[in-house]
Amino acid sequence: MIDTVRVFDSGIFSLAEEAPEKVEFLGSILSHSDIEKKFISEEEFKSRTLTTVDFIDKILDESYLVIDVRDISQREDFELELPRLQHYLVDRFANLLRARSRKVTRKKLLIIDNVGSQIRWLDYIMQEKGYKGYYFLAGGMLQWRLDEYDEQGILD
Repeated sequence: MIDTVRVFDSGIFSLAEEAPEKVEFLGSILSHSDIEKKFISEEEFKSRTLTTVDFIDKILDESYLVIDVRDISQREDFELELPRLQHYLVDRFANLLRARSRKVTRKKLLIIDNVGSQIRWLDYIMQEKGYKGYYFLAGGMLQWRLDEYDEQGILD
């Protein structure tokens, strides 16, 4: 029997707007008044995202650890070759964040997903746990490729 199941799905936001009492969000049932307090605004979220060029500039700063949370098939399609790069599936990385593991608390973090949707959930966890000094790649690896950067972060 499975005791706890966590689902990272953007559909929760529209459901919460319509019927917050049916939504358990980060461990508690929502109410209409909770939505503004618990949901991270688009503006606040965007303050922690970087364009591809700004993200790559931060990679050059050795105080940052680069975390790739894409799944294995996505990484095989476009395998990054960056300094201080670590790979975690998003649920494993989320568990490390919740546990405040030394694997992820020793440095500032740059986080990459595939299209920019999984990072939203990680932001909630990181805010809840008090993380500072982290950024996400806006638009994920899709945007990286659209901006025509190669696996090493060099403009083609």
